[in-house]
Amino acid sequence: MTTLIKQVLLVFFPIFRFLYRSRVIVLAYHDVRDERRFEEQLKFIRRFYHPITIGDLEEHLDGRCQLPEYSVLITFDDGDPTVNSHGLKLLEKYQCPAAIFIISENIRDKQKFWWRIVQDYYAKRGDSYASARKEVNRMKEIPNAERIWVLEKIAEDAPELLIDQEAMTAADLIAMQQRGVTIGSHTATHPILDRCTQPELEQEFLKSNFFFKSSGLETFRYFAYPNGDYSPE
Repeated sequence: MTTLIKQVLLVFFPIFRFLYRSRVIVLAYHDVRDERRFEEQLKFIRRFYHPITIGDLEEHLDGRCQLPEYSVLITFDDGDPTVNSHGLKLLEKYQCPAAIFIISENIRDKQKFWWRIVQDYYAKRGDSYASARKEVNRMKEIPNAERIWVLEKIAEDAPELLIDQEAMTAADLIAMQQRGVTIGSHTATHPILDRCTQPELEQEFLKSNFFFKSSGLETFRYFAYPNGDYSPE
């Protein structure tokens, strides 16, 4: 079935590519677990598309430049360490610029992403991955204060699950910035923003901005909404 779908997509790909030639395609990655597959994707991008930086997109939106046809922007949410350990060398090899949106407090405290803490906690209890994901999805729908309360209870019961020894550091981010990767904000702790109060929103941005300034990161103005959720505020 998968092979058939791929064959159908290949037949119609030239049509879709032509029809969307004037639109910017944004690829939203989270990690690079499989280097071989990621390299294949970068080869495909270099063959059929024109990689741009997020700065190029900003200038285009401000009316200061015209983007080429078949433009594509590569992004990574969260700040997973595999982007640095596995992805960066391939991005450089194929001359593909990228932007990574970081959760500043996770990097500062070397703490796991909150949804992975939940998943690891359920695994420790012997519950299924499906059950853990159901809980994660539920926590995305509740007020942010309740989500924090759940995480605090997990931390009390299993504090060893919080630390991520593989987490990137500020020094890693500076090195990536020097090698052409744009570092943007993904908030301080990755709450679901339309579940936050106004003071909670302010703290998320203040903490993230402080981390950028104190770490020598230059592009706090670029921002990705956690989970893609937003409200008028």
